[in-house]
Amino acid sequence: MTFRSLRPDVPYPPLSQPLSITEYVFSLLRKSPVASSLGETDALINATTGQRLKYADLISQVDALAAHLQSRTPLRRGDSAFVLAPSSLAVPVVYLALMKLGVVVSPANPLSTESEVAHEIDLCRPRIAFAISPLAGKIPRLELGTVLLDSKEFASILNRPGTAGGVKVDQSDSAAILYSSGTTGKMKGVLITHRNLIALVGGYYHIQPQREAGAQHPVLLVTTPMFHVFGFSMVLRSLALGDTLTFLERFTFEDMLKTVEKYRVTYIPVSPPLVVAMAKSDLVSKYDLSSLQGLACGGAPLGKDVAEKFRAKFPNVEISQLSLLLSRAYVGDPAATAATFSGDWLKTGDLCYFDDEGFLYIVDRIKELIKYKAYQVPPAELEHILLSIPAVADAAVIPYPDEEAGEIPMAFVVRKPNCNITADEIMGFVAKKVAPYKKIRKVAFIDAIPKNPSGKILRRELVNQAMTMGRSKL
Repeated sequence: MTFRSLRPDVPYPPLSQPLSITEYVFSLLRKSPVASSLGETDALINATTGQRLKYADLISQVDALAAHLQSRTPLRRGDSAFVLAPSSLAVPVVYLALMKLGVVVSPANPLSTESEVAHEIDLCRPRIAFAISPLAGKIPRLELGTVLLDSKEFASILNRPGTAGGVKVDQSDSAAILYSSGTTGKMKGVLITHRNLIALVGGYYHIQPQREAGAQHPVLLVTTPMFHVFGFSMVLRSLALGDTLTFLERFTFEDMLKTVEKYRVTYIPVSPPLVVAMAKSDLVSKYDLSSLQGLACGGAPLGKDVAEKFRAKFPNVEISQLSLLLSRAYVGDPAATAATFSGDWLKTGDLCYFDDEGFLYIVDRIKELIKYKAYQVPPAELEHILLSIPAVADAAVIPYPDEEAGEIPMAFVVRKPNCNITADEIMGFVAKKVAPYKKIRKVAFIDAIPKNPSGKILRRELVNQAMTMGRSKL
């Protein structure tokens, strides 16, 4: 059954029109409220160092780098470039310059080990790499070498005037290869086209509310690194809308709060664990967060109880759900591609439903459902209940093997400081709120729930830990 949205269609450029995501972002920027003040408006702020980049300088640096690569290297449309660097003012410049030329950008986690980098390079097969000096040694020798983003030579390139010649980039061309977190298996390279990114950015552009005269200039804080799909997408969104994007080189919750206060942040895309932290943490009261107008939450289900606690604490901040960025294929993995894609359709792996007004509700991940006897138990439902317990700071639920039931729900719980809630008290609390087959039947206490950079729970690590504890008589 095919469900068609009840909302009006978003007007996108015709698919037959040659158009790179870089051209599209800058075309929307020229229609934005800051179009007449590009020289005065901050495009990017590094909240760790205080460095800023104006929109006019961003555009000239993208042009300069694209012109240099086009004239000084044999890099061409369809080639791949590997990027290994933490978030910085230079990283969006590199992304936009490469994609302007039709080069496929492939950013990786700077914390990747040499073996992980080797696997990523094997997937994207780059001709050139961009990295900072301390990380360049992880990258094997490539045909066109490695450009050091922290070198004087690179800074000189960005300051040279230049304009790249016309490159015909089709919307169906590959724009990026982003790497999956590997939470359910080996890391995969996710292929994203220019059209995928145009659809994402265009969607944000066309649903943004009309900005009233005298309204505060939008300032976005991206909480995930720029190599991550979340951070990568938010960079493009922010620049297309003419917002100011702030970021941290290394994220901590308190640094996030400090950044909101210092730069008067209005909007933060987050994962559910950050909503939980904002609703529960005492740190929040130390900072002036009055500029904050909205959170966009994605990456995992957000529980109703958590959302209500957040709204009670921040009544003037609107929570919205982030849309999906759809991909085209897994690079070098035809089996995973066949299992995930069917023609023009992507199997998201989500358990969801539509209501009568056309709103889509995501209940949980199908792969993460716990098979208890003949029943299926969504971990997210139990996690939402656990997070409603005042003594619980964080929690995650995993399947634990059981000879009789197949799998049983097991909870890993982080207690709040100075709280001594017991496993029996936790299991009793949950049992009163769920059907018998959903009851939590094992509890382990832990210092922190392992998560990836976007806040997604690393359940596989918890399963491995549970197995180790089980062998030690949990």
